[in-house]
Amino acid sequence: MKQHPKKLLLLNDWLETAVNKTRFDELESTWNKVNPLVKVRSVNKDAAWRKVQPPRPMGVSTSFKIGIAASIMLVLFIGIWLYLPGGENLIVQKTDTVKVVSLPDQSVVTLNRDSEIKYPENFSKDAREVSLQG
Repeated sequence: MKQHPKKLLLLNDWLETAVNKTRFDELESTWNKVNPLVKVRSVNKDAAWRKVQPPRPMGVSTSFKIGIAASIMLVLFIGIWLYLPGGENLIVQKTDTVKVVSLPDQSVVTLNRDSEIKYPENFSKDAREVSLQG
C-alpha cells in the first residue's frame, strides 16, 4: 500500500492533540482485535544484527595484525636493500702493465703489474669495500 506524504502530514498534525491520539489508539486496538491476520510487531534491531553478524573476537583484529606484519616486512626489505651493495663484484686484473681503474664512486685506482682489484658494481651508501691483491 503506497502512502502519500500529504496524508501522513495531516495524520501527524491530527495526532498531536491528546483527544485525537486517544481516539486513534482505541481504533487501532479495535482493528487489531477484529483483524488478527495483520499483526504489528516491533523488531529489536540489535538482536537481529547479532543473529546475522558473526561475533567479533576481543582484542586486535586479524587484518590489523596482517597489516602490522606486512609493514615490518616492508621496512626490513627496504633496509636490507639499501644496506647491501648492488650488483656483482667486478674484477680487474692486470699481469704485464700498469693500469688506471675508475671505480663507481668516481675514485681512481692505479694497479701495478700482477695485481687485482675486486669491487661491487655499485657501492652502498655507508661503505666502499674493495679487495686488492698483488
